[in-house]
Amino acid sequence: MRKKIITLIAACIANLGFAQTGSIAIISIPDQANAGETITIQLTYTSDVQVNVSAELFRTQAGSNNCDYTTWQAATTADNKAPGTNVPVSITFTIPAATTPTASLTNRNYTFQFKLIAVTGGGEFGYNNNTADNIITILPSTTVVDNIDFVTTPASSVAKGGNITFDFAYTLTETRNVKAGLAIYTSTGTYLRNAEVNGSEVAQYFSDEPATTTTPVQKTASITIPAGILASNQLASGEVYKLGVSIFSTSWAYITDKKVDITVTSGTDIAAIDASQLSIISQGDVCVISAQSTINTIRISSVSGATVNIPISIDGQQATLQTSGLAKGTYIIQAATATGTISGKLVF
Repeated sequence: MRKKIITLIAACIANLGFAQTGSIAIISIPDQANAGETITIQLTYTSDVQVNVSAELFRTQAGSNNCDYTTWQAATTADNKAPGTNVPVSITFTIPAATTPTASLTNRNYTFQFKLIAVTGGGEFGYNNNTADNIITILPSTTVVDNIDFVTTPASSVAKGGNITFDFAYTLTETRNVKAGLAIYTSTGTYLRNAEVNGSEVAQYFSDEPATTTTPVQKTASITIPAGILASNQLASGEVYKLGVSIFSTSWAYITDKKVDITVTSGTDIAAIDASQLSIISQGDVCVISAQSTINTIRISSVSGATVNIPISIDGQQATLQTSGLAKGTYIIQAATATGTISGKLVF
């Protein structure tokens, strides 16, 4: 157990016509805990109204102490606490047994966010988050559970005809089937159907995977997005794609999964391509491509989808394209990286 005294973080928000003022200070958080373990967190709070004191567990952003708010793990509250100054409060928090251990993540850890929630009106204020004091390392569960999660965050978009590659890890209580693939959901998260083209699922299967210990087994999925699939903007109203990794029994009964949103773009979906994280800088007869992770392959196509072949050299997170032989126009560049496929637009 470590002792922490930190600067109070105060916040005021307007709610129902009056201001709420408060802060939270961390007294102690365990340095580490096993998945499935119940820990005790000691805090003090200051509030001018009656509150619930909330603790939420997230993964951090890569290389940062900040919360990645897309990776919520669990939450608990100490309810109906009276107004006061530097009031001590103890929160009992159970780390979910299925939580992926820190060691199985890439350049990430876990972090707590604390906040006050007004009992009357529900306004949130007095946040304490995004510091080294909020970090906790999660160790493997001492009991094997069926659990699966992404190790590397997949790209948020992929073009038709492109490829998306990512790592995931799982623990299995017995022999199981594992699948990585696209499915179609409602915008509110209800599963509708698997993504298919000509009767074939857009997925990769890992059948009859043996039971594991508490140490997760890591796999790499590489899924080709068929050119004949509907782009996201061609789906019915209220439908979206999600990329998921799932565990099934050997008879394909669903057990558990983890999924993220993904946008499938067409070769002419320039708005989505413009929003990608691929840097493209044209320098005379060459074009320098930069990504935020290692580039494995580069594919260049016309806006109609035809592949364009030119000399390409790749060095880590950068690639150099020899563009002297290209006609003037617009081209789509797809970079398969260590964390997925991202696309960009080249105009010259």
